[in-house]
Amino acid sequence: MMRLQDDLRGLLAGDVCCDEITRHLYSTDAGVLSIRPAGVVFPKNTGDTVAVVRYAAENGLTVRLRGSGTGTVGESLGEGLVLDFSRYMNRLECTGSDFVTVQPGVPVQGLNTVLTETQQRQFAPLCGSELSTTVGSVLSRNAAGRRFLQYGLPRDYLLEAQIVLNGTIQTISQEHLPERAIITAAKLRTVPLPNRKAAAVLFFDSIEKAVRAVDVLLPFRLSLCELIDRRHSILMREYHPQFQRLLPVEAEAALCVELNAGNIAEPVDTDSVREHLREMLDSTQHRQNLCFRSIPVEIPEDFERFDLFLEKAERVLFQMRSFRPLPQFDNLTVPVSNLPAFLPELLDTFRRHSTTASLAGHIGQGQLRVFPLLNSLNKENILPRLTEEVYVLVARFGGTAGTPLIPPLDNGSNTRPGNGISPQLQLQLRWEPERAAEDVRRCNNCGECFRNDHRSRMCPVLRADRREENSPRAKVNLIRGILNGQLGLETLTLEQSKKIADSCIQCGRCRSDCPAQTVLVPSAFRLKSAYAAAHGLPLEDLFWSHLDTVLKWAVRFRCSVKVMMQNRFSRWILEKLLQLPQERQLPIPEKFLFLRRKRLRELFRRPYYTVPDGKTERVALFIDTYSNYFEPQLAEAAVRILEAQEVNVFVPLRQRPSGLLAFATGNRDVAERTAGHNTALLSDLIRQGYTVVALEPASASCLSQDYSCVLDGEDAALLSQNVIDFCTFLYQRIQRENWKPDFKPVNKKIGYHTPCRSNTAAGTPSAAEELLRLIPGLEVRHIERGCCGAAGMFGFKRRNYRQSLKIGMNLFRELRAADIEYGVSDCNVCRLQMEHGAKKKTLHPIQLLAEALELL
Repeated sequence: MMRLQDDLRGLLAGDVCCDEITRHLYSTDAGVLSIRPAGVVFPKNTGDTVAVVRYAAENGLTVRLRGSGTGTVGESLGEGLVLDFSRYMNRLECTGSDFVTVQPGVPVQGLNTVLTETQQRQFAPLCGSELSTTVGSVLSRNAAGRRFLQYGLPRDYLLEAQIVLNGTIQTISQEHLPERAIITAAKLRTVPLPNRKAAAVLFFDSIEKAVRAVDVLLPFRLSLCELIDRRHSILMREYHPQFQRLLPVEAEAALCVELNAGNIAEPVDTDSVREHLREMLDSTQHRQNLCFRSIPVEIPEDFERFDLFLEKAERVLFQMRSFRPLPQFDNLTVPVSNLPAFLPELLDTFRRHSTTASLAGHIGQGQLRVFPLLNSLNKENILPRLTEEVYVLVARFGGTAGTPLIPPLDNGSNTRPGNGISPQLQLQLRWEPERAAEDVRRCNNCGECFRNDHRSRMCPVLRADRREENSPRAKVNLIRGILNGQLGLETLTLEQSKKIADSCIQCGRCRSDCPAQTVLVPSAFRLKSAYAAAHGLPLEDLFWSHLDTVLKWAVRFRCSVKVMMQNRFSRWILEKLLQLPQERQLPIPEKFLFLRRKRLRELFRRPYYTVPDGKTERVALFIDTYSNYFEPQLAEAAVRILEAQEVNVFVPLRQRPSGLLAFATGNRDVAERTAGHNTALLSDLIRQGYTVVALEPASASCLSQDYSCVLDGEDAALLSQNVIDFCTFLYQRIQRENWKPDFKPVNKKIGYHTPCRSNTAAGTPSAAEELLRLIPGLEVRHIERGCCGAAGMFGFKRRNYRQSLKIGMNLFRELRAADIEYGVSDCNVCRLQMEHGAKKKTLHPIQLLAEALELL
């Protein structure tokens, strides 16, 4: 392998990686197949691609192309060389009035975002995974998406392509595009955005009726027709409560349809389209007696919910815990006229193998996505026989089934914790295979972490730098490889493993944005802590993980610290020693800490378990590091707000900082000590009737979720169920007691940013935002532009400084708008980053609430 790497590095301007870790990361895609390549090449230009093709031909190696790795039948896998275009060949080269020229690694969603914002146009043919796939992948597979009925196939929009074929560069038109050509640049025709006026969701009491209804619906000139079966509906009701009332319990299947209303440049008459919709629903529901209920969609707000429903339904299967949906039959295509006869036989095939399957897909074009649901405990590998029978059945009905791969079953049972691992090394690295296996078992490698739209923030680092090693699934695959014995445990001690782990900034967005709800924070912590156990922590990580101790001394010498923060030479020294960038504005600690003030006040008070008259709700207030050292008046305001609402507030004086920075750096010793101390202290309060309320979502998330990485037992479980952040507690109390606080007008115009650690789904108002909207006179503008980029200590390190600003650039641009006076966020680190990037004062919701209650 090293010879191959040396040979290619002399021929290319791009990168070549033949190490074990990279080859392992590129051995899987979104399917179940695993093939380790000989090497991975990241070409920088067409010349690199030509050199790789010629080298492969001379040495008898195959060449596979890869974008985001979201294929399900192993298109990007092979034993030869893998060409990954997403790292360097991802530029939008030229834009015209009705065309665009791009390189193959450009994400489709990113391309359409640019076209929509600048020209109100789009590259129309979107495939099912358009939120994460690349242009090269769409064109090479000619993958039709859910709007095939309106727009057709992707290659219909290919005007011209630069390709590499047999080691030569050619420029050809779409009609002459060879099947095995490697596209290195493409000129694509763009179209105006669709004019959306009428859609509907139709419910059926049997899936056979839903399939028969397709022939009735197609003559009404649809732009999309999507099938959703009963299992999808059940899971949607369970995991997405906002759709519970819309989904009838008795529905066995649903069809989501939208009528073609032209585009915004040439719209069709709205009234005629909606009359067409009513005629279609009447024909299907009353005259044909196929569906028993329908929900029309005609206004913009309903279209947003319609799109969200389709998006959630497409991915809801991956949230199941007991069964793993296998994407083995992700692209079965049968002529629409044959579907009524084909479907019963398909279902019978699965029944004969005692296997449950879930159905969905672009039924209007005869395309089905069939997911066998296999229990993770099943040992019998039935997949090869099942695959063969299904493919024979599809061929008999005149259909196609994609690439007929029959891989070995990998349903999670192959994850063997501790298999072949040295006990001595395992003890040294404090490796816990059982815990690690539980962390990664849910991930299905779907590649949704590569998506780049406003409905998701996962993953901020990957959005800024689309490399496979930056992806959440890279951490999972690294751990999975060690558990399966494909990688040795010593892999955890390598610098490359540490770099992969450090690309996780502990934002926690995977908790809400991952379709399988795979939480990557524990996995990243285990990788970091194992490396630290082998090599120790660098000085800057020791500084951050012991920040509370550092700040205690900084307060004693506050004047000297203030002078040092303003001196260029001392800042240069801090940058060299602790990686603190000189450009970063750092806060100065206050003279008196909040907890120290509170300690003096509590000396002669009654014990905390005595509840004052009239105050029945008890709160144990958890103070974060920032509020304790840098802005104690914020904690004071929080206490006053709670006491004004007749809440018994107790501040445990022996509390320690949450330990979030220790988890972020992989300092396991500090994390365990902090978690153990706080858990023992707070669980005792919880048993006495207190609810733990943290001032920041990050602290609440750390207490309730991150502590499980290092702690077990009843106390840890009790704490995880009784921690809430301040704004959520206050908003829930207002809703529960059905009363509105006596807020005074606050005449300000603010831009609110939801912190990543709030675990609020992107685009959904958080509790803090809902609270702020209750204040009269306050104009709240929701800013959903992704992560701010700070992410705890990530953005405060020299090597990450520019990247952190790049991650938050879209947020800064919107925050700089003239109609926004202040930025607002309930995360103090986000506030620091927003002030630094947007040069605009940023407030905490507590400050505005206290002002509205006249407590300041």
